[in-house]
Amino acid sequence: MEKQRLTDVSGDYMFGDLPVMVDYHITGEKRDDWMNGVSTLDLVMIQRHILGVAPFNNGYKMVAADVNNDGKVTASDLVILRKMILGLIAELPNNDSWRFLDAASPIVDVQNPWPLDEEIVIEGVDHDMMQQHFMGVKVGDVSQDASADGIQAETRTSSRLILQAEDREVKAGELVRMDIRADQMDNVNGMQFTLRMQGFVVEGIESGKLTVDGSNYGSPAAGEMTFSWSDENGVRAGSDEVLFTLILRSEQGGKISEMIELGSWTTRAESYSGEEFEVSKVELRIGKEDEVGSFALYQNEPNPFKQLTSIQYQLPENGEVVFELQTIDGKLVMQKSWKGQKGKNSLELSAADAPVSGVYYYTMRFQGQQISKALLKME
Repeated sequence: MEKQRLTDVSGDYMFGDLPVMVDYHITGEKRDDWMNGVSTLDLVMIQRHILGVAPFNNGYKMVAADVNNDGKVTASDLVILRKMILGLIAELPNNDSWRFLDAASPIVDVQNPWPLDEEIVIEGVDHDMMQQHFMGVKVGDVSQDASADGIQAETRTSSRLILQAEDREVKAGELVRMDIRADQMDNVNGMQFTLRMQGFVVEGIESGKLTVDGSNYGSPAAGEMTFSWSDENGVRAGSDEVLFTLILRSEQGGKISEMIELGSWTTRAESYSGEEFEVSKVELRIGKEDEVGSFALYQNEPNPFKQLTSIQYQLPENGEVVFELQTIDGKLVMQKSWKGQKGKNSLELSAADAPVSGVYYYTMRFQGQQISKALLKME
């Protein structure tokens, strides 16, 4: 006979009313939640292992790093995992999202844990056996920061990696070289982000201080570019050094700063630096800081959120700002106003501002203009 059960929220499972004095084989399987705990930081760690900079001393990390499920950790695993980070593939072609190993059989050879012991065998059952545990390993997550409930952990950090690019007017059909620099880049091992581009098509990318090629970016959706770069040793760069150059073709005329925006829509915007791989948010400034465009309201980050989320907005000049938060059925749960300052600003919402889980709409008004966006609060 064959039976299947879903574990409860605590990961517990039970098969009851089974015939005694027969043998049973138990296995676990999970094939969803693919991006849980997966980021460019994992690429950095796998790369450092392959090159001998920092070999894994944990057999479960070896299992997580074997992305293509061929019983070894090689550059092929990096290629496949980066495609998933860039949003080019939704799942791993030859693996599950989680592997479940018999917790009673610890890995002896941490450098070679294969073949995996993924089956609990019980012979001649004649009584209840309630301590049959599995060790869950999230494939691709060698940094071991996956969440058991599948909800992406919030990136709560005050540090920023500020990328910079020059602003100018472009014409339809023009081939645009967009040099990307950093305000300050010190011992950064990796970064990732998503660009939303209105009226631009990516034609290619060129290396600068960072070694990049076509495998470092993708276009998972129209008007979107994802980026992932990693280096096993870390890179330092001055503000006058070009990190990389984007080759773009403009399909319409306009100002670059009004056509390109960096965020976390598909690939989360963050970087990793220092010996402890400190996580920082990544931002893009196009043009000089004192060059301010029109009124703009940006998507909250992180989204969805549990405790805190940040909303950025831009004002062309000083003036009164009105902010409202409403439930999906139109009930007003927050309204406040303040004297806004010219330039880019941000405000924070806490869990107390959105008391129940679900979808909310937030609206900002400035000088007769109004912009609204949606956010998701989770328990």
